[in-house]
Amino acid sequence: MDLSYRPFNATDADFDLLAKIDSSAGDGPKTVEELRQYESHWTAEQLHMREFILLDGECIGVNLMYRVGKEARDIITALFTLLPEFRAKGFDEGILKRMTETARTHGADEVATTSDDSDHGRIEAIEWLGFVLRTSYVISKLNLDRLDLSVVSSKIQQVENNGIAIQSAHELGLVGIDWYRLHYDSMNRYMADEHPDEPKPEGTFEERRERAVNSPDWLPVANYAAFDRETCVGTTSLGLLEHEPGEAWTGLTKVEEPYRRKGIATSLKAASLLAAKRAGVRSVGTINEGHIPMLQLNRQLGFEKVRAIVCYRKKLDGAEVTSS
Repeated sequence: MDLSYRPFNATDADFDLLAKIDSSAGDGPKTVEELRQYESHWTAEQLHMREFILLDGECIGVNLMYRVGKEARDIITALFTLLPEFRAKGFDEGILKRMTETARTHGADEVATTSDDSDHGRIEAIEWLGFVLRTSYVISKLNLDRLDLSVVSSKIQQVENNGIAIQSAHELGLVGIDWYRLHYDSMNRYMADEHPDEPKPEGTFEERRERAVNSPDWLPVANYAAFDRETCVGTTSLGLLEHEPGEAWTGLTKVEEPYRRKGIATSLKAASLLAAKRAGVRSVGTINEGHIPMLQLNRQLGFEKVRAIVCYRKKLDGAEVTSS
């Protein structure tokens, strides 16, 4: 059975079709408005390409390709989603092979792709085509009704009794301290230490800050920093999901090396979750990159695994990709 492809067009009909396919992936419903916003943020340099996948003229899925960055090397990410009834039917290898060749024609050094860890057919196709496993991510979710307020309050109090202050972005803003700058610098140090070969995020600090603090997702009462006197020793972030009322997403929690294993990360997360609950958030999602201590911390706070994603890379010049 031969597949064909047609470009995605920004029409109402194509957005409706895209919403149907994306919603079938199990990540929650995607509204047309949400997808329009997502599609609008791409730049020409990012080489954003999206196509519908057709079988005998019928749409059975959609693919997406985009350039990650061109600082150290040129990486193109290749992703695709098939409707449930067309999964595990042997289409994965052909789709991915075509996307890999497309990346090659655009001069990419590497191509990246992902799979749900339970999709053994896709993983087999990915590895058959010479992709190398790089890392894995666990997506978890916490129903805040299950958050034990006495436990999280005690964890915060224990750390504060040891001289560490836990303060929100809202509190810091009242005394002229920019939480976003603290978190931005902390994330840059994390990326330099843990992922030195990854491209830097798009945009300047000022541009990124402007987007963050003026976004409907911004919840300053639930973004926290930890201080040892005047020194920031850790941060954590949490944002609302604009198109899913009552839902939020917590990002990376980072504690500086000399202050780790002292309960600070737990206290930051606990303070953030407690503030989110008080602000009316019902559930919080998160993702962890195979980081065992943080996975354990999240489980202690009540997060439950939803799914796991495995990430692969393939060098297009024939050189081997080093596993991380």
